[in-house]
Amino acid sequence: MGSESDDRRSQTALRCANAAHLLYSLKTSMRCSGSAEEHEAFELEDVVMRLRVDLVRERVRMRRVKLCGVVEMLLQVMLLISVWSFILILAFN
Repeated sequence: MGSESDDRRSQTALRCANAAHLLYSLKTSMRCSGSAEEHEAFELEDVVMRLRVDLVRERVRMRRVKLCGVVEMLLQVMLLISVWSFILILAFN
């Protein structure tokens, strides 16, 4: 479980680094002039926006996974307490 979350964090870090690199490339290409360079800048901006959307989706998905894990743990604890209570009731009757 920990290895999987580390892998997800590594993938997210790589995406962030890629987005930062593309943003830097976009800023440096904006300084240049020319229609081909403008076209490339627009393409880079599109890629950056897609990476940002992917990053947000990944964060939302990771929050859901964490929430599901917490809910599952709480349900298991509640089940354990219920079973213990049932056994104690049977033992003292």
